[in-house]
Parts: sequence; C-alpha cells; structure tokens
Amino acid sequence: MALSAYLPLAHLLDRESSACSRDTPIFIAHGLDDALVSIDLVEKSMDTLRDLGYRIDRHIFPMRHTVCLEEIFLIKEWIGKMLK
Repeated sequence: MALSAYLPLAHLLDRESSACSRDTPIFIAHGLDDALVSIDLVEKSMDTLRDLGYRIDRHIFPMRHTVCLEEIFLIKEWIGKMLK
C-alpha cells in the first residue's frame, strides 16, 4: 500500500523485482492537490509499475497531502480482500 508516495528508485525496480513480487497487488492513493508529492511523480511511478506487470488499485482524491474518509473506507475494503 502506498499513500501519497512514489518510487524514488524506479530505475532499479526491474532489476530488484521478481515474478513473485509482481503477483502482489498494490493499493495506491494520492491527493490531486498534494504539494509535497506531485501527482506527476505518482503517475510516473504507476506507469513504471504497470510496465513491469504489477497490478495496481489506484485512487486519486481531490485533497492535499492528507487522508480522507473515503480513502480510509477503501483501504479497509482492500485490506479485507487481501486477507481473505
């Protein structure tokens, strides 16, 4: 799960990843108005992950560098699915 985050070493991911890690689902949530981590960095990170075959559950919210109630409910739902 990545909340308001990006891949700072994206250029190493292909070399460091494995088939097993590519089967791990990834939840990404980010604020469209985040002034600390730009949406461009997040989009580039998601593109890198997708290009390498990772499955991404992506959520973008109209918020800054914070969390919102809708995001918390989605996280709860996603974790529930992962633990089944």
